[in-house]
Amino acid sequence: MNPQKFESLEIRDATVKAVDGGWLITMYVRNTGNVDAEIRHIDVNNTVISKDSGLTNANGLLIPIQSETEIWVKITNPPYERGTSVFLTIHTTKENQYSQLVIIPEFGFEK
Repeated sequence: MNPQKFESLEIRDATVKAVDGGWLITMYVRNTGNVDAEIRHIDVNNTVISKDSGLTNANGLLIPIQSETEIWVKITNPPYERGTSVFLTIHTTKENQYSQLVIIPEFGFEK
């Protein structure tokens, strides 16, 4: 890889919304690098979430240079209950990792 080229994702925000049977976490991600970024997979508390399960849109998602996208993950309740911390990590095909910590809200439906 050319040392002048780099991938850099910025997780600008993350929201948590109560949905039937669990929680929908949406991350707003911007590619601030100068090469396209492709998501290999996402994990929640070190458990890989498969796109095939219908619980995420991340696997194989391409984020073009200087663009922003939404990456979502659905987690179930239990084990993720109100007040629980959730550590999400985006893994790219260039072997980079980008992480975000969210806390399931104690009250209401959103962060």
